[in-house]
Amino acid sequence: GALREISKDIARKMDKHIRDQISGRSGALSVAGGNATSEVTVGTDDLLKVWDLIESETLLDSEDNYRFPDGYYPGIFHPKQLFDLMSATTTGSWQDVHKYTADVQQIYRGEVGRMYGIRVVSSTRVQRALAAAGGISTKASGYRAHILAPGAYHVVELEGGNAQTFVKGLGSAGTADPVNQEASVGAKV
Repeated sequence: GALREISKDIARKMDKHIRDQISGRSGALSVAGGNATSEVTVGTDDLLKVWDLIESETLLDSEDNYRFPDGYYPGIFHPKQLFDLMSATTTGSWQDVHKYTADVQQIYRGEVGRMYGIRVVSSTRVQRALAAAGGISTKASGYRAHILAPGAYHVVELEGGNAQTFVKGLGSAGTADPVNQEASVGAKV
């Protein structure tokens, strides 16, 4: 159980590091494009709107970004943002993931649908950009969503630099644990 929890924790930390690097890009505006990423930050009183997705797609296209082979950009949104988006979509532009899975080779983990050139992925790991007044908001306020083009970010894999877990059983400490009472589990990247 400890190994499972440590592995889960280190995966979260790696995910957070990548997310923070993307969110901290200079040049990312409230709804911005260019250089292969578009960040959508919704203000404290606003809802995520279909317009925000259309604008992000337009900005990415206007910067001559390529699309993925399926013709879409993936967008990563918090579930509260998706609630706003899907509850406001009455134009028929929303397409649930189960309606097009036969046409797609690979579905992203957490993918819930697509619209206006963006495959919509739900993730609770989306960064909170603003503190909503009065605590936790039930709206999309203050979450950063990202719509990515190919090449938005790269992760360098160094030989031997991947996440590793270590399990040391009872008695492995030698003379430091003379009565074999200690075991340890750890991880590093």
